[in-house]
Amino acid sequence: TESPTAEPANTEEPVITQETISFEIHKGESSDSISKRLAEQGLVAEAIAYNNYLCNNGYDRKLNIGTYQLKIGMTEEEIAKIITRTR
Repeated sequence: TESPTAEPANTEEPVITQETISFEIHKGESSDSISKRLAEQGLVAEAIAYNNYLCNNGYDRKLNIGTYQLKIGMTEEEIAKIITRTR
């Protein structure tokens, strides 16, 4: 008699889409407001934590007006460097 065989484990990796979101920073907008909108669009996990990150690292004083193409899954630092145009 044949012994029952176990089903093979699902080894497929989940597909992670790099969805690009157009994000605009307006004249006079605060880092707090920007952080809230980034969180609303799913680009950062928590607005307060991201605003703290911007302030603690000096990015809050370097934010530039403009439209940026951001991808879901980017790190806090990657987003900060893009929206401040620093490398």
